[in-house]
Amino acid sequence: MTYEEFQQLARLFILGSLDAEEMERFHIARVCHGERAEAFLRECRDLAAALAVGLEPIPPAPETKARLMETIRDASRPKRRLAAIGLN
Repeated sequence: MTYEEFQQLARLFILGSLDAEEMERFHIARVCHGERAEAFLRECRDLAAALAVGLEPIPPAPETKARLMETIRDASRPKRRLAAIGLN
């Protein structure tokens, strides 16, 4: 894999967007390109961190938050039922 191809995969790696096959190729290329690859990864991580710090949090839409909270409540209900009958 060329260094330029590695750079493309590295950017996706930082975002957590590689599938299993790409991840395998990425790790092989990371070893092959050595310190140059590690330096690029540090640069990508620093950039991603700076971007995250610079963003203002946006609260979710009320309906989205309500759906999420209901999903969380639904997920915890079976555990409560099991706990009530002593099967937790």
